[in-house]
Amino acid sequence: MRKYPIKVSKLQHKAKLLKRTLEEIKDSLIIVEGKRDKEALKEISLNNVIAINANPNVAYKLQGYDEAIVLTDFDENGEELCLRLSAVLEANNIKPNLEIRRRLRYILGIKYIEEICTKIKEFEKELTKEKVN
Repeated sequence: MRKYPIKVSKLQHKAKLLKRTLEEIKDSLIIVEGKRDKEALKEISLNNVIAINANPNVAYKLQGYDEAIVLTDFDENGEELCLRLSAVLEANNIKPNLEIRRRLRYILGIKYIEEICTKIKEFEKELTKEKVN
């Protein structure tokens, strides 16, 4: 008898992707815009975080790293800073990882990094609701 895979909802797929993403980046260097972003990431056990406070010239803090995850906001300033920071990293032979940023936006619908804890809680509530129904 052939067994067919259980249909996985989009929300369940996103939950698995979120879990994998957070596990994948737990030991990575993460660059954020400010102190509140850094504190929010600390709440979800991401501790290797540098807050640049709108100064993308942080290459001196990154010696010894091959890659840095850029987690700037998705507003106009954050997008501009992401581009400038990526250029600074590349100029210093450090690969800017923007995939994690895109992935978190896809999964959580996040606009500001400082709201990541709230968005994760909302996501978990939705997931729980789906499982009940």
